[in-house]
Amino acid sequence: MNEQLQKIASETPTVLTEGARLTRKLASDNIELAERNEALERELTIHKLAMRMQERGLEPGMELGEKVAMLRDVDPAKLAGIEAAVEMSAGGFKLASLHIEEDLTSRAETQTKSPGELGSSAHYDRLDNIVRSI
Repeated sequence: MNEQLQKIASETPTVLTEGARLTRKLASDNIELAERNEALERELTIHKLAMRMQERGLEPGMELGEKVAMLRDVDPAKLAGIEAAVEMSAGGFKLASLHIEEDLTSRAETQTKSPGELGSSAHYDRLDNIVRSI
């Protein structure tokens, strides 16, 4: 029994050294994998954001690849804010439009009036009609 204890005691420093080396290697691998994971998640977020911008019609003059390249240059801390702004944007469609139907007689009347007469009630009635049509 004494011999077994001596054998175990003599192997203990080797086992501890090997265990410490293996632990350091695994910790290093974990750090490397975490960094790679973070980079891949950022790239995925950038691609999703660029596709969402494309769907919403934002930056219509840019291709998808150009949007991805532009977003890669953005500070990572600001990417979440841009993502929120894209989600809040109403891009790609009109919320309202303004169209004024004006015949030639009303234009001629407006052009011949003096500056004091331009504030007449007829002028304000047209403005009210425009506001109500929106």
